[in-house]
Amino acid sequence: MEISRLRAASDVAPSFAPLPACQLPGECGADEETIGACALFGIVKLLAGPYLVVATGRKKVGVVAGHKIYKITATRIVHCGAPMKALSQEQQEDEKRYLEMLEHVLAVPTFYFSYTTTLLTRRAQSCPTLVPGNTPLWQTADERFFWNKHMLQPFILNNLDEWIVPIMMGHIEIETCTVESTTFTLCLFSRRNINRAGTRLNMRGLDEEGTVANNVETEQVVVAGTRLFAYVQTRGSIPLFWHQIPDLSYKPAPCLTKPFEESIKAASLHFGEQQKLYGRQVCISLIDQRGKELMLADQFKALVDALKSPHIKYIPFDYHKGGSKSLPILMEKVIQDRQSFGFFSEDLATGTVFAQQTGTFRTNCLDNLDRTNVVQTLLAQDSLLKQLVSLGAVPERFNLAEQKRFMLCFKNVWANNADAISTQYTGTRALKNDVTRTGKRTLTGCKDDGTNSLVRYWLNNFRDGFHQDSYNLFLGLYAPSSSRPTPFTRHTLSAVMVLLAAIVVVLLATWVLMPQRVDGLTYMLFVAFAAVALYIVLAVMRRNSQLFVDQPSLPAPRKSKTS
Repeated sequence: MEISRLRAASDVAPSFAPLPACQLPGECGADEETIGACALFGIVKLLAGPYLVVATGRKKVGVVAGHKIYKITATRIVHCGAPMKALSQEQQEDEKRYLEMLEHVLAVPTFYFSYTTTLLTRRAQSCPTLVPGNTPLWQTADERFFWNKHMLQPFILNNLDEWIVPIMMGHIEIETCTVESTTFTLCLFSRRNINRAGTRLNMRGLDEEGTVANNVETEQVVVAGTRLFAYVQTRGSIPLFWHQIPDLSYKPAPCLTKPFEESIKAASLHFGEQQKLYGRQVCISLIDQRGKELMLADQFKALVDALKSPHIKYIPFDYHKGGSKSLPILMEKVIQDRQSFGFFSEDLATGTVFAQQTGTFRTNCLDNLDRTNVVQTLLAQDSLLKQLVSLGAVPERFNLAEQKRFMLCFKNVWANNADAISTQYTGTRALKNDVTRTGKRTLTGCKDDGTNSLVRYWLNNFRDGFHQDSYNLFLGLYAPSSSRPTPFTRHTLSAVMVLLAAIVVVLLATWVLMPQRVDGLTYMLFVAFAAVALYIVLAVMRRNSQLFVDQPSLPAPRKSKTS
C-alpha cells in the first residue's frame, strides 16, 4: 500500500516528501492501493490487526500570522491486517462494533490541523515565535491537546517526522473584522484536553492526579498587521471527587465519591498545574446556590478555603437566580482581576513581547457548557476592547457594543464555539445560546433549549455508554485483544425496547378495551387505569434504571496514553 499526501506546495514545509507505508514492516497487507490523504491520524490495532486512519478531506478555516489552519471534513479507516474471516463470529461482531466506535468519533466535525504552526495545540504565550525551527512540529505540541499522538507511535518510532501532524479536537473559527478604521483577524481556538475526555454524565469531577473532566482551553487571538494579542480562559469540571450516575431521571443528583480530604489532595495537584501553566486562578462558579447543586457549591468553596492559597480565588454566582440581566454584577465583581490579568501581546516581525497574561479565569457550571460560555464571551469581549485600546484603534471609553456589524460577528463566533464544545460533550448544541448571540433570552431560544434538553436526556441515558467507549477506544485507553473475552454484554432484546413495548401495550389495551360509548365515570376509570398502569411501568423502570441505562463497556485507565 502507498499513501500519497494531497497538498499544495505552499501548504507544507519543504522537507516533506511522500513515503510508502510499506516502510513500516508488517503494518499493511499486500493489496496495492494508493490513498490520497491530507493528514494521518495514525494506526489503531484491533482484533483483526492494524488499521490505518487517514484524513482524506480538509477545508481551510483561515490564516493566522501566515499559517493555514484546516478542518478535517472526511476520513477513512483502512484495514491493513489479517482477513476478517480469520476471527470467530463473536470477534467479528466485536470488531464491527470497534469500527463503529472509531467512525463515531471521526464523524464529529471538530478535528483541526496545520502543517506549519503549533497554535492548534499550544497557546501563543507559550510559543512566542510562531514559526517552528529545526525541531519537528509534533515535538513542540502540547500533549494535552494532541489527539492522535498515541496512534502515531509507529511513525514516531521510525522517525518519520514529516508524516506526523498533530490533530486537535475542539473548535477553531477565524474571521476578518473591522472596528472603526482598524481591520484585524479574530481567531478563536478551543482545545479539548484528551485526559478525562468523554460524555456528560460518564465523566465528572477529577481523578487522583488532579485532572478534571471536560477541560477546555479557549484562546482568543487578534492579529492586526504585525501585532498579535491573545487572551486565554479555561473551563473544567468542579475539582472534587463526584459523579452523576444516569438513572433515567431528568437531572440525577450529584454525589461525592470520596472523602473531602481526598479531594483536597487531588485539587492541590490540579491547581498547582493550572498555576504553573496560566498563573493566578479565579474560579467563577456558576452553579445554583440551592437545590441539587448546592452541595457541590458548598464543597467547592470549602475546598478553595482549605487550600489557603493567595493565588486562588473563588467567586460564586448563581446564574439561574439572576439570569443574563444580572451578568453586569458578576463583571463588576471581577473587575480588578480583569485588569490585573491583562493579555499577551507580541510583535510578529521582531518577536518582541510587549505584555504577558498573568492569570486566568477558570469558569464552570455543572456541565461547563451553557452558562460557562455566556460568561466567557463577556470576559473575551472585555479583553478585546483593552487590546484595541492598546493598539490605538479606539479610545479608552469606547463602547464596543455599538459596533453592530462587528458585534454580530463576534457573538456568532462565540456561539458557534458553544455549540461545538457542547456537541462533543453532550451530543447537542448549547443551551442559552440565544443570550450569546443576541444578549437576551428569546422565545426561539427557549424552544431550542427544550428540544436540546430532551435530546440530551435520551443520549445521556440510552446512547452515551457507547459514546464514552468510543472516546476510550479512540484515545487508546482500551486496547482490544483476542486473548481476552468480549467486553460487551449481548441481549437478545434490549431493556429499552422491552420498556417501550410495555408502555405501548398498556396504552393500546386501555384504548381497545374502552367501549365506544361510555359515561363520564367509566371514562374516568379507564383513564385512571391507564395512568396507574403507566406509573407502575415507569416506577419499575426507575427502580431498575441500571438495566435500561446504556453504560460504558470498555474498562479503561484514568489517563490517556500520550507517549
